[in-house]
Amino acid sequence: MKSFIIFLLLIFILCTSLCRQTKDIVQTEGITSPLHKRNTGKIFFTSKSIPLAELKEDDFLDHYTFTNKSNLSITVFLDNSITNYMHQLV
Repeated sequence: MKSFIIFLLLIFILCTSLCRQTKDIVQTEGITSPLHKRNTGKIFFTSKSIPLAELKEDDFLDHYTFTNKSNLSITVFLDNSITNYMHQLV
């Protein structure tokens, strides 16, 4: 009986260690930009796609008029990558 209980305990420990999810499925570089640090959790729109290294707060739009030929880009400042957030939903 003791060996059966020990066996069940070992199976339980093995299953919990193998089945638990890791916090991050991919490693990120972290938040390196001061602009990103100041605006974490916020969403901004710009009139064109601008790389993060070249993005300034002056590029963020306060208002916008849509036309047939207008462009609108979105910049989202998150704490973690979208892949890691989606992994937490599963």
